[in-house]
Amino acid sequence: MGRMEDSWAWYLRGDGPGAWIEGGWAERLGIDPERNGADDSIEQVRDFPDVSVEEVTGYWQAARDFLFSSVEGVTADMFGLKRPEVWPYAPDSAPELLFALGRIPVENSQHTGHIAYIHGLYAAKFG
Repeated sequence: MGRMEDSWAWYLRGDGPGAWIEGGWAERLGIDPERNGADDSIEQVRDFPDVSVEEVTGYWQAARDFLFSSVEGVTADMFGLKRPEVWPYAPDSAPELLFALGRIPVENSQHTGHIAYIHGLYAAKFG
């Protein structure tokens, strides 16, 4: 959740490092700063560093704070802006800021659903 919120906050802002880099969270958590979880192999997931819940929630809070300040910086006249310079996946299809603002709660709900599903599988298997 934190990486997703941090990435969208960085996109909304359009420049400068996100909480992941600026706050040194990649280094603290022992994860390559270029990774964002997308397309991770099963080996990368299995080899995820042993980090505490406090470390993960610390990063999530830093990312959430960064997201809030980034959202607050967007005004209605910016809704149509695109930021291809910070959309490395496909610069030609960089979304408008209005789309990004709407996408954040969608991705939050999707990831929450994934977590609930995994929690249910785990509970069913291990009680």
